[in-house]
Amino acid sequence: MRINNPLLTILTCLTLCAMLILTNQLWDTQVATADGISPTSLQEGRFNPIQEEEEREYEEEEREYEEEEGEYTEDEHDEGEHDEEEHFDDRENEHREIEATLGRLEVIRQLAEIAENDTATAAYALMQMEEVFEEEDQAIEVLNQLLSTNPAKPIKNLIRMKLVEAHLWSDQTEEATEVLIELIKD
Repeated sequence: MRINNPLLTILTCLTLCAMLILTNQLWDTQVATADGISPTSLQEGRFNPIQEEEEREYEEEEREYEEEEGEYTEDEHDEGEHDEEEHFDDRENEHREIEATLGRLEVIRQLAEIAENDTATAAYALMQMEEVFEEEDQAIEVLNQLLSTNPAKPIKNLIRMKLVEAHLWSDQTEEATEVLIELIKD
């Protein structure tokens, strides 16, 4: 017999699917192991023989281990937790050391990148000068010497910028203005 009506075909397929699902659910609840239907299967309304076998094996291994080692006392349990905490702390320290090393490597990489460019290197050196000189007058004197001896225009501009900052720190606004004018002219 051939069905030409698509709606009837779809309804027939849905009915067959529903019957298969119901049959499968009935089958799952009625299947039993050699020991009978497991409590897990009864609770969940299904049966999974692989899961049941794994659970039984785990319980047997646990019993065997307890028989060999004996029951844990509270002190032994606490020692086990303490060992786990020490292991966790060790791992955490290792991670911190690795992160610190990676951070140092990143700084070195950035410094190497700066070192490839003369202007960037001069900018780095000028930034570090802030740490070296305690007084603005010392910084101004060194910057003026660098300005008179350095021929590269970008580096001269950097020195002038730093010189403006030094003059402003020491409240020498007229000198700072002169240097700014030189920056604009060049």
